[in-house]
Amino acid sequence: MVEKRVTVSILMPAYNTAPFIAEAIESILAQTFTDFELLISDDASTDATFEIAQTFAKTDARIKVFKQAQNLGFVGNKNFLLQQASGDYIAWQDSDDISYPERIKKQMDAIVGFKVAITATNLNRLSHNGNTWQQVSGNRGAAGSYLVKWPVANFPFMFATLLFSRKVFERWGYFNNYFNGLIGEDFYWTMKANAEFPIYYVNEALYGYRINYGSATNVFNERKLVMPRVLYKLMNQYNLKQTDWLEQGRFAELAAYEARLLNDRRFMSEQYRVWAAKAIDNLDFARAKALLAKALKRWPLNVNCLRTYFYYLRLRTNK
Repeated sequence: MVEKRVTVSILMPAYNTAPFIAEAIESILAQTFTDFELLISDDASTDATFEIAQTFAKTDARIKVFKQAQNLGFVGNKNFLLQQASGDYIAWQDSDDISYPERIKKQMDAIVGFKVAITATNLNRLSHNGNTWQQVSGNRGAAGSYLVKWPVANFPFMFATLLFSRKVFERWGYFNNYFNGLIGEDFYWTMKANAEFPIYYVNEALYGYRINYGSATNVFNERKLVMPRVLYKLMNQYNLKQTDWLEQGRFAELAAYEARLLNDRRFMSEQYRVWAAKAIDNLDFARAKALLAKALKRWPLNVNCLRTYFYYLRLRTNK
């Protein structure tokens, strides 16, 4: 007898998220849509992440936990989970975030009702302790839910909220390892997928994104500063020629382009300032101050730093 395939594989990459992973798992177990498997891959954590996840797996057969012997990196760990997924549909869940109970059901309803292969949702930003800090509108001027069709200047959702059909994965495959340790692997993959598959955006906060200073997204790496510009370059190439340097394996050109950006003092000053502003948004004032200092060191005449510093003072005073 052929075993029935589960409807949704929910994939949770994890690394050193012991303070948060129980809440993340509990949020999936509380879903009103119940035909899922939850696959968790611990990327060689040095805390109790794996042990906490294992306690849930012992009491719910839908949960499978893997422990990597060596750290694969965020992209490698996500690709490992994609290899394990058996569902007709695949969804992401970061191990320091939460999904609200109706998330998977409403995304599956959108898949069926609007005959699409990819959905995403709006979200709430959560403080480090899990309190709702800010509801992100994410509607880019449009009311209600709507269809996102490529090309777009920016996606109105965070990629952790994606739920997509297996046929999308079979068409576009794994995340590109070029982005391991950086940012942008999800944008690049979604850009390619959206060129072929419209995305239905459920403009309702069904996901809680936690401001976790130790997360892969927030860990600082100078190359991360130039990734938005690199992605913009790749996006323009793909829009013009339906291919790009990364797809063609032209890594020398990519490296040279990165180097030019990294050596551009004005450009790097502004990127440090932008990251400082993001740190202020996240109420991480120590990091914001350090990044502003780097911005001014790279280009002392960057007047935008003064505006960001006043923003820093205003939020710190009101904290």
